[in-house]
Amino acid sequence: MGPRVKDSRLLDRGSDWSAWAVTVAGIGIAGYSCADALMQLGANVTVVDAGDSERQRERAEILRALDATVLLGHDGPLPKATDLLVVSPGLPPSHPLIHEALALGIPVWGELELAWRLRDPDSAAAWLCVTGTNGK
Repeated sequence: MGPRVKDSRLLDRGSDWSAWAVTVAGIGIAGYSCADALMQLGANVTVVDAGDSERQRERAEILRALDATVLLGHDGPLPKATDLLVVSPGLPPSHPLIHEALALGIPVWGELELAWRLRDPDSAAAWLCVTGTNGK
């Protein structure tokens, strides 16, 4: 396990994530994958989503089995222990969770920021990022 850091600017794949309480907003494809990757690194993960569909419940069941906390139908405030908020691409910048996190000084990352931080530092793979709405 890597060094323990409390400054999000220093977090990467080799860091000790066990001291970090990360809230992932959204349990769609991106949010589910972010939560899975963070749990593999040892982070304490809470996933929140305002929805409560059958597909979301299936994903929640898997993440809970891996020891994540999942709050479906959650339209409330940011969980109290949050050190970092990772947002899915479908969450608009005006979303209350984002505003709350920023007001509290909690870093907010998108899934691309997380992926960049978790990339293999020894890999010379080039990155090409295409922006747009989900499904394009």
